Amino acid sequence: MGIDDLKLYSVKVGEGSGVLFQPMNKLEYTYILTAKHNLYIEKPNERGVDEKQLLNDLIIYIQKQEVPIKLELKENDTYFPHKDADIAILKIAFLEGYEKIYSNTSFSELTNTDLCGYPGYLKEKATLSEKYNSFKIDSFKNESSKLCRAQLIDTTKEQTQISGFSGGGIMKIENNTISLFGIQSEVTSQVPNGEIEFVPIKYFDDIINYPENKDKLWLLLPPYMGSFIYLKDKAFNIDAGIDDEDISFTRAYLKSKANEVITSGITPIYIKEYFKERLLLNESESFKLNNELIYLTWLEFICIINIAKDKGHCSKDLEDVFNTLRLIYRDTDANWQDPDFLTECILYDYPNLKIGGTVMIKTNKLPIKADIRHYKIDKESIIPRIDYLKNQFEKGNIGDIFIDNASNELKEFAFEKYNFIHFEYIKEFLLVANSKDYSAYNTKNIEALKDKLKKEYGKLFSI
Repeated sequence: MGIDDLKLYSVKVGEGSGVLFQPMNKLEYTYILTAKHNLYIEKPNERGVDEKQLLNDLIIYIQKQEVPIKLELKENDTYFPHKDADIAILKIAFLEGYEKIYSNTSFSELTNTDLCGYPGYLKEKATLSEKYNSFKIDSFKNESSKLCRAQLIDTTKEQTQISGFSGGGIMKIENNTISLFGIQSEVTSQVPNGEIEFVPIKYFDDIINYPENKDKLWLLLPPYMGSFIYLKDKAFNIDAGIDDEDISFTRAYLKSKANEVITSGITPIYIKEYFKERLLLNESESFKLNNELIYLTWLEFICIINIAKDKGHCSKDLEDVFNTLRLIYRDTDANWQDPDFLTECILYDYPNLKIGGTVMIKTNKLPIKADIRHYKIDKESIIPRIDYLKNQFEKGNIGDIFIDNASNELKEFAFEKYNFIHFEYIKEFLLVANSKDYSAYNTKNIEALKDKLKKEYGKLFSI
């Protein structure tokens, strides 16, 4: 995903702009997030006084479509305005291919972020692509009364050049997805050149939660947050290379276990709302709780637990499991056994995790080598890197070693309390690295395969 994708998600809404957003639903509708004032026109009333009146029809131009959409505006049906802020949701028929966008409420840092849309000064251009433009944002300035102000990198941009961006997205490419921070608001004379105002994305939740909109709008979350069914085909996509045939039946069996999770009532949104920041190693990155990789990993995680415990877990079982076996995601390409990463593991508190429990770490990349030492750190392991960190911890050189700053109570060293395993161990090491052990399994001896996996996973997790 690159900068051109910002253009694909940006739409022209009448004389302004908007952003395509696929919400958490059954793919029945797609939303356009825009500025409310784009949907009104100044018309004389019966007394001949100009006033804002809602358009009957709105013309929407989309980069991938040659023919524009003509949307009849019906309040609380196709058009859902905010009562105070200059934002609105438009609901159109489902458009495929716009699920890679996420709402991001952490806008204090807007580096490498773009204001995207269709400025008025380009309206005479021949094609929709030529009418599009984006301005780089330098920094966040302040927030007041549902409006945020930001500084463009080009401080000389006049408001006449920004006009038409209204409704356009404040967007950024992150980890092969688009983060949407807010929607550009109406330009006012009080905004200096080189500055913009936008409504933060969190205020769209107000619209969704209005009583009159109950059961009419879905949350601004990706579709897969509503059901694991959207992630099923991505689960256990394990490749053993030239030995792939050896694990083909086992892989098919693991994939079939995903159906148990789908029908269990457990959903990604349930996991997110129940565990919250406990899902992340770095709690300051809570906006990443919508990351698809977290919930794909959880789908595989619950499948493995179901095998190890020989039962289908439901939502009420997850807290007990989580107190013994913790799954934590860190959005990084770094080696999980690098000193900086291990230091983060030391600083984390692991609330309610029982002593002797296992911490499974999921990162964006596999460990460096297909060697058990690169996938596991057993409790009280004596290896040079851990030994050095323990020494630094005991000297007080790593974080705060005191609990609640009480000098008579010290924190324990995490690697003496818990086992640590990279999540991909259950696939890349147990299966791929030992693929020959699974070559004889098929439909005739599936019970033997179940027993083997139950033994392997049960031993691994000590449950």
